[in-house]
Amino acid sequence: MIVAPRGNTNVTYSLLYCWGMLFFSANVSAFRSLSSHLSVTKYSSSLAAFFLTKSTRRTYMTTQSSTISDRDSFFCSLREDENDFHIPLDAALKIHAQCSPEQVRFVDGTWTLPTPSSTTLKPRQLFEQGPRIPDAIFLDIDDLADTTTNLPHMMPSPTLWNAYMNAYQITNNHHLIVYGQTTNCMYIHRAFVQLLSMGHDRSKLHLCTASFEEWQEAGGPVETSVKSVFTAKEVLERKSAGTYQATEPQAVIDKGALLSIVNTQSKSPADNKYRIIDVRSPDRFYARVDEPRPGLRKGHIPGAKNVFFASLLQDDAPIRLKPKAELEPILAEYLKLPEGEKEEATIISLCGSGATACTLKSALMICGRDPKSILLYDGSWCEWGADPETPIVVTEE
Repeated sequence: MIVAPRGNTNVTYSLLYCWGMLFFSANVSAFRSLSSHLSVTKYSSSLAAFFLTKSTRRTYMTTQSSTISDRDSFFCSLREDENDFHIPLDAALKIHAQCSPEQVRFVDGTWTLPTPSSTTLKPRQLFEQGPRIPDAIFLDIDDLADTTTNLPHMMPSPTLWNAYMNAYQITNNHHLIVYGQTTNCMYIHRAFVQLLSMGHDRSKLHLCTASFEEWQEAGGPVETSVKSVFTAKEVLERKSAGTYQATEPQAVIDKGALLSIVNTQSKSPADNKYRIIDVRSPDRFYARVDEPRPGLRKGHIPGAKNVFFASLLQDDAPIRLKPKAELEPILAEYLKLPEGEKEEATIISLCGSGATACTLKSALMICGRDPKSILLYDGSWCEWGADPETPIVVTEE
């Protein structure tokens, strides 16, 4: 309760005094609520609240009802269903504005096919020179990989993955939002699946449906300074303190296990507990063209089916998967239980090098398949096609 001064005070003075106290109380209340909700802006708890500008108060009043006080619940509210992991641009902008790097990190997962041109900047170089999303990190799948093999971007060891996450002060409780630099980034699902495979909580993994180009067009904040990305060697040498706990790569199958499945599979698809899906182009699958990597045989694994990964992506913006309603007819054969079966067949996904096979896994997840029931053959055709002892089929459609 506000009490006016006692004594010989006229009515006007009393009214002015009351008004002043109300103004002060309102500002302090607004300041306290604002500072408790917006972790990205640190206000002191002093009388500085009294000097909040009109525009600041107006912004607070219009956003108070939509601030992110419980980030886990907020992220859940963005999902159209429990299988959806997409984050739209407007939500991504809001998340970045209202959540600190100690809560949420944006991950640039851009990757491109190797190019012979020495003048073309690679995605990592573009990230380093800027601009980029503030506080974002870059996931270089070629560098953060198993170094005990000559196969490209194989899943890393838990030791390397822990060192990478700890170097950037990322914990298992972080929400991670993967994004690509342009709308033509059709390979970002590898970064998403790699994070999942190395043990990050599925409920805390997200994929932004917009590119960094679209982020900029929408007026999103950017960093323009040069920023070096830690190499795998550097993160191991740094031995950064941290708590991240990676797992051995999950839902990954090696050549030996796949060969055993191929050699024992039935000629009747209904009798097989595994379905092998190759997402390379039909021309490569049916051996109509040579493999782009030298030394690889043409053809496909016996019993494999072909679902071209590009058919799962939007034509005008291949950074984005097609809507669930469009994916389901394409993948219908792999979403229903075989007649008389109580359990889904396990999917084995492969491609040329293990990158676009992750597109299929992501699409199947959107359609409701358990990610644990979708195995990634990480070596893919780079490994299978290079081994003269593995069986292949060379046939037209």
